[in-house]
Amino acid sequence: MTPKNFRNFIAYQLPDGFCDSFEFFEQSLNGRQSTDPTGGSWYTVGFVELPGGEFYLDLQGSAWLFFVQFNERILPGAVRDEHVAKRVAELEERQGYKVNRKLYAQLKDDVTFDLLPKAFIRRSIVPVFIITPNILITCTSSHKKSQEAIDLLGQVFADDNDWRPALMTPQSHPVDVLTRIAQQDPEGARFVATDAAVLKGADKETIRIRDRTIGSEEVQTLLKDEYQVHELGLDFFEDGYSSIDADELTCTLIVNDKLIFKRVQLPAARVADHMGDSDEAADLAGLAWLFATEFKKVTLALFSEMGSAPVGSTAQTDDEDEL
Repeated sequence: MTPKNFRNFIAYQLPDGFCDSFEFFEQSLNGRQSTDPTGGSWYTVGFVELPGGEFYLDLQGSAWLFFVQFNERILPGAVRDEHVAKRVAELEERQGYKVNRKLYAQLKDDVTFDLLPKAFIRRSIVPVFIITPNILITCTSSHKKSQEAIDLLGQVFADDNDWRPALMTPQSHPVDVLTRIAQQDPEGARFVATDAAVLKGADKETIRIRDRTIGSEEVQTLLKDEYQVHELGLDFFEDGYSSIDADELTCTLIVNDKLIFKRVQLPAARVADHMGDSDEAADLAGLAWLFATEFKKVTLALFSEMGSAPVGSTAQTDDEDEL
């Protein structure tokens, strides 16, 4: 497990007091562990053990970490089509007439069912944090995977009526806030625009900016000409940016208008301070505690910038990485 596993996240809000009272049982996690897809199934989701042999990690009572694994069989279309073509040719030769659409579809399903158990399984892990007092973090940029991880956790907390995660959304529109951050004087600000952004005009024209300072005259002119920021690279300074002492960087990240936090990167020196132990479990505990702490800081700070505490939303949309 490396910092790359924690580079993207989506934030949810749990009911007040959830972390003070929630309980789950080890057997609930054991009963929902990850297994390979069997028979004609493509896909499974389940918990996997963390280094140390547990299905969750208690991070000093301030957060809890779970690993949700996604197992997906990958059957290349070219391989499937080759086998379908072979069966079609054999059947047509035997019957003496062309296979119709209905029969072709049936042959395709039969081939898929036969080949699927031998197909390669792609595995991916989504770390999930529950952070005091009431924050849920899924380390993915996919709302689909995020929701599936939440649904799996919901089975563990099935008897807890307070298990109602809601997507964090502010009262202010994210586009307005990102645009304001891109235009503001960085001195003293907690969020400072970097050199990457996605701008959209009134006519939906999209301009992608890479390796150009957002504070440059060229970009600022675009913002004055009715372009708005839909995705923005940011430096986050917990105590505010200072041109005199710019070494107090908390993290860098990209935030989009759907409030997906992407490419989160902490200063290498801080990460190194929490790793380097010869024990894999200890390394993970240190790294997870660090990221849980920083995720909480940056999430609450951004919603504070938006002028209100986060409120729950059920709106969910997958988003491509535009930058």
